[in-house]
Amino acid sequence: MAYKQTFTRFNVISVLFASFGSLYCGYTLAVIISTLGQPTFYSSLGLVTDTSDSGYGFTNAIISTANGIFFAGAFFGALLAGGLSSRLGRIRIFQMSSIVGIIGGAIQTGAISPAMYLVARLITGFGMGLSFAVVPVWVSEVAPPKFRGLMAVDTSFGWRFPNAIIIVWAVLLLAGTFIIPESPRWLVTKERDGEALEVLRRLHHDPSDPQDTFAHQELLLIRNQISDDNKQRNDGGKWQIIAQKTYRRRLIVALMTTIGSQNTGILVINNFNALLYASLGLNNWQALLLSAGYNTWAMIANFLGAVISDRFGRRKLLCKPLKPPM
Repeated sequence: MAYKQTFTRFNVISVLFASFGSLYCGYTLAVIISTLGQPTFYSSLGLVTDTSDSGYGFTNAIISTANGIFFAGAFFGALLAGGLSSRLGRIRIFQMSSIVGIIGGAIQTGAISPAMYLVARLITGFGMGLSFAVVPVWVSEVAPPKFRGLMAVDTSFGWRFPNAIIIVWAVLLLAGTFIIPESPRWLVTKERDGEALEVLRRLHHDPSDPQDTFAHQELLLIRNQISDDNKQRNDGGKWQIIAQKTYRRRLIVALMTTIGSQNTGILVINNFNALLYASLGLNNWQALLLSAGYNTWAMIANFLGAVISDRFGRRKLLCKPLKPPM
């Protein structure tokens, strides 16, 4: 039997606050673009910018390490997020990620040496990894199924201020954790069905249905899904994702899709595009302007992708169907 899916004001507010987690992730990743395009960043940290200078090798090493160490921190943050979120809940991970981001963002903003900046990048990367792994999970567990798809100045302020914005997004995410609900699925896994039902009622309440039929049906579906998951885990063992062919194939497809998207060089181009444009002969403000345009268009395309992916499907947007030979 089909039940009406509703999207209440509480649901909208919850998803809005959780979206600060996505902004926090994206901004923490992208801030390096404008940072590397600011001459005062190099002078503040005692780095040379003249490629013919004998000390530029050190500058180049710091730039490369700043990116690499960020993703190293993000890797370990995402790796730990799964187990921690299952044990502590999604909201606790949001709070942990926010606090780590505030600390890392503060150190990154006030960095006065390359070593201090690199330590900050590691910390902010770790916080980003925590949020990056848990935000999509929380949204998928809370949103109704049909909605799931959906600066340069002459002082060091020019690079320090954008880095400080990391703290803003982290603080907003932290504030949101006192408003948004815990994942109903996680509550059910902890045998807190009453709390899960109350969350579902608040998320999907329909004034025309005082019995909250959809919330009860959703709770039943969650219970059944968790029961099925536990049964399969007991029957197949915890390594069934590798041992069983059907799961192994899905794992390979997921990994290859992720690896394939990253192997296009999108992150390298994104993180170093200010330096790339400068190497083509553009001056500082022109390089920063093009970088801003690049990321603005990326933001628009990201929004469009979220909208049309529900309409046309994920696969069609990833690849072009092959035509049979004539």
